[in-house]
Amino acid sequence: MRIFELTKGVPREETYSLVDQIRRSSRSVCANIAEAWRRRRYEGSLVSKLNDAEAEAAETQVWLEFPVKCGYLDGLSRLRAVRHVRQHPGETGQYDPAP
Repeated sequence: MRIFELTKGVPREETYSLVDQIRRSSRSVCANIAEAWRRRRYEGSLVSKLNDAEAEAAETQVWLEFPVKCGYLDGLSRLRAVRHVRQHPGETGQYDPAP
């Protein structure tokens, strides 16, 4: 929800390009972690989905650079959001990869 709150201040004309992309990639992190957890019995599937989640987190971090460069978001807010994505990927809590 932190990403959603941060992107509320981006101008309306960026809603369907920049904001949508940031929100979709950040939500995909959560979805991939949940899917990885459901596939935890199959190590290859688990690892694949966790790699997908990590890739989506990296994409979110990159997309968060654009509102900073355009002056829509301050650098400190972006830094906090990136730190949050790294520390709480998907905000799903701890998981045990063992089935």
